[in-house]
Amino acid sequence: MAASKKEALLLCLDVGSGMIDSTNNQSTSLDLCIHVISTLVQRKIFSQSKDEVSLVLFGTNETSNPLNQEDEESYQNILIAFSLGCPNFELLHYLSNDLKPGVLETDFVDALTVSLDHLHKETRYKKISSSRIVLFTNFCHPTSDENLDGIIDGFNTDGMNVQLDVISSFTINKSLPNDDDTSSHGDDQPSTSTHRRSVHGELPCGEKPKLANQQAGEGIITRMHGGGVHGDCYTLREAVKAVMGFEKCSVRSAKWKCNLTLGSHLSIPCCAYIKTKEAKLKQTWKKCHAKTHKKEDITSNMFYYIDDDEKTEVTKENLGKGYKYGKDIITFGTEDEKQMKFAARDKCLSILGFTDMRNIHVIHHMDDQAHVVIPETGDDHAGTALSALCMAMVKQNLCAVACHVYRKGSNPKLVALLPKVKLGSHYLVMVSLPFAEDIRPLSFESLFSGKNKQPSEDQLQLADDLISSMDFTQSEDGIFKAKEKMNPTFQRTFQCLDHRLKHPDGKLPELNQLIRDSISISHPASVETLLDQIHEKFPVILNKKPQTSHEAWINNKSDVGDPDKGDKPDVSVSAHIRNEQTTSIGTVTTDQDFVEVLQNGSLSCNEAFDQMEQRIKEFVSDSFVEVLKYKILKCLMTLMEQTNKMNATDRSKRFMNELKQIVLATNPTLWNFLKENGIQDDSDSSDDKMMTSDYVIDDEADALLDMME
Repeated sequence: MAASKKEALLLCLDVGSGMIDSTNNQSTSLDLCIHVISTLVQRKIFSQSKDEVSLVLFGTNETSNPLNQEDEESYQNILIAFSLGCPNFELLHYLSNDLKPGVLETDFVDALTVSLDHLHKETRYKKISSSRIVLFTNFCHPTSDENLDGIIDGFNTDGMNVQLDVISSFTINKSLPNDDDTSSHGDDQPSTSTHRRSVHGELPCGEKPKLANQQAGEGIITRMHGGGVHGDCYTLREAVKAVMGFEKCSVRSAKWKCNLTLGSHLSIPCCAYIKTKEAKLKQTWKKCHAKTHKKEDITSNMFYYIDDDEKTEVTKENLGKGYKYGKDIITFGTEDEKQMKFAARDKCLSILGFTDMRNIHVIHHMDDQAHVVIPETGDDHAGTALSALCMAMVKQNLCAVACHVYRKGSNPKLVALLPKVKLGSHYLVMVSLPFAEDIRPLSFESLFSGKNKQPSEDQLQLADDLISSMDFTQSEDGIFKAKEKMNPTFQRTFQCLDHRLKHPDGKLPELNQLIRDSISISHPASVETLLDQIHEKFPVILNKKPQTSHEAWINNKSDVGDPDKGDKPDVSVSAHIRNEQTTSIGTVTTDQDFVEVLQNGSLSCNEAFDQMEQRIKEFVSDSFVEVLKYKILKCLMTLMEQTNKMNATDRSKRFMNELKQIVLATNPTLWNFLKENGIQDDSDSSDDKMMTSDYVIDDEADALLDMME
């Protein structure tokens, strides 16, 4: 793989008094330049670029550069604020908080000389593919063209061509003063300049006439660009517009080499590259100590305990995987995992068969990326074989279904190989497919079921017109261009990071207008008209939600005594409530079911008490009894309440004694919990007291009557 390109970017900024040119509380030229430079640095940081950046200031109150150290009388008021290196947040902080304007005048030619010297010294032993100097100034200070030819030569020495871009507050005419445009170009021939040019002394819209110093500076820049220095000129307005938004991270696709096999006799050497991939933010946040700001000062220790009274510690060697299935936990050991894992011998791309293109729908495309499969570079036989395979698949409208294993030990994937023939090139597009277990077939009732739900012809035509009017892909004016749209998630994240850097304790900023514009699309007037027609043709009727029993009860109570509703007939609560009759005691609302079966008489008293006692015993014996303890308490309270109402306290006492023996043998803490919450312990009651009770239950009464007869 070829080495990635690396650029050396030197930003040369004029901070002299001439850059403070604000009127009517508008931003000064210096403020706009700092904004452009900050945005450039942010784009480099957030895109994880390997480019190196340096910052040189001229017009400062202090001087710090190597050329001045050699001769203190020259190159004064020029400061190398940041040496050439990777852009960082310190540079952003310096631009936002520490950069102060100067009050002195400095020749920009001297600043270019210092910049060239710094650039040559710093890049001498680095692998730099290109170098560029960006000059920010409005040329308000006196300048000299002495030794200008030597400076021009310095841009093209040591085998490195340094590019010079100039950003100023006005438009720079790049044509030489003695150029005759009429002789160089015909009347109908356009100029080769890529920027606006003054024609017959006319000024661009909104610009003031140039001062003498500005005209002199413009002449020097024109001579430099005409003398062999590559570069271009921009206005501050153009620069601000060009750097709007943050640059995305550029990643080079790595080549994946493999043989495309068809059966046991055909093998085509191929390689795959990523064609499209979902852009995701790289989470590079790291933990650090709050005081020392060092990651090494944070240590974490993890311990495992059994959830019991002793809190027994379990070593990591005795841990194992487990999956909950209902109330049970199914263990899944390493041996089970090895047996279920697919053992791939090596990476492969093997065609399993062919199917009609209509069988592969877009909804079946899986994963977040697609690849292009092309023949191995330099292998003519592979190119011929793959081209023939693609042509045959295109003629028969087929696509291939293949098994894709990225490397040895990785899970196999089912992929579709779609043939593409474009501009004389033949290749395959590889997209992942789901397995049968991954597809969930869901059936829904048709929207057109029923006579009352059939749409009219006018409604169908109106829906078709709306869909056609909102299709921006075929628009000539380019309302929506996907390639020019920036990811609003990335832009918002970078905006918040930049704001947090500058204002650590401040609130997050409002949404940037650029981001707001990217996520809001203005619809044509025809679309708005169609939407109004749809509201008329498709009336929306609000369906009232059915009342619950609780809501019906409240509404019925509120109707009582209302003078406005005195003329309405009385409506019973039963007309609002529809509840099916309860015939057994369940496990969800056990206490309510118990009370209902006693009231509606669907079960006899003995059957109801038997079921209730059985449910309580099941809850006590459940493995998740700790979660059910409040339900057990509620059920016991309800049971005791009903036995008191029915004069069957003896039965509840016997059950409580039996339950106590069960609970104390299995979970003593549960019994303590029940006692603390009002469940009385009747174990000390003697049998005599129980036999002399004034009340007996139904079975005992029947037995007594039989004996008397």
